[in-house]
Amino acid sequence: MDPSNFFNSIKNIASSLHCPSCGKGYGLGEIKLHSKDDSGLVFSANCNICNLPVWVNVVTKNLIDTIEPRELAPITANEVIDFHLSLKSFDGDFRSVFKED
Repeated sequence: MDPSNFFNSIKNIASSLHCPSCGKGYGLGEIKLHSKDDSGLVFSANCNICNLPVWVNVVTKNLIDTIEPRELAPITANEVIDFHLSLKSFDGDFRSVFKED
């Protein structure tokens, strides 16, 4: 990514990002770059009003081109019904779903 695109990315993030808690916009000085590689950038912004941190991932490369497609079996009607029933009875407790034995 050339420097002008990099700076434009930061300006675009700053102009479009708002604190999810209080709605305040972020200034350029409130956005920090944490990592950069060939596929993207990772920024954080910290609201100076409510001190809520926000993380932003910017993809700069088409990652779909790097993933090998694989053949999957079609989803059956019974699988859709089973999934619907499990969602219908789900109580929101993810700890019990992902509990390790």
